[in-house]
Amino acid sequence: MMIAGKFTKYTPTNEKLLEDAKFIKNNTGMDVVFLQTEQGDDWYEIQSMFSPDTIKIVYDENKVITSYSRDVSSLNPIDSFIAEVSEDDFPEDIDILGGWGFDGEKVVKINPDPLEENNRIKNQLISEATAVIAPLQDAADLSIATTEETESLYEWKKYRVLLSRVDPKKPNWPPKPTQ
Repeated sequence: MMIAGKFTKYTPTNEKLLEDAKFIKNNTGMDVVFLQTEQGDDWYEIQSMFSPDTIKIVYDENKVITSYSRDVSSLNPIDSFIAEVSEDDFPEDIDILGGWGFDGEKVVKINPDPLEENNRIKNQLISEATAVIAPLQDAADLSIATTEETESLYEWKKYRVLLSRVDPKKPNWPPKPTQ
């Protein structure tokens, strides 16, 4: 498995590369960005060294994955590193939202900050409660709520208030009402 980088922008001195970049700009309107490693490896030249049967990942200095693809030519590792991993070792639920990293050998889940995670859970539970409350509240507003719906509305509103009071530093989650 190949690992390369950190890639940074550079201006090549090779006349052929400069002519090719000018041709591309004139015919497509798109600039060509040249990247190389500190060792002088050009991004376009080393792409052929990556296996076509692996997943290529782009990750930053903090080892957080910012992009990935099977097709190495679709990646743009500006100020980043690139590595390839076996498709068998690549998580199906991966995303590029900051929750996944590369430990030098494999893709790993990054443990979120507990406070951020508790706030995320709290907001998710409040949203779920609000979704349950909305039709119950509509029935109550229209004076067509059954006794069971009125009781359920009370329980869900109480639950939502208790959730809003949860301290994410020391969460004590209230029990969810039954639907």
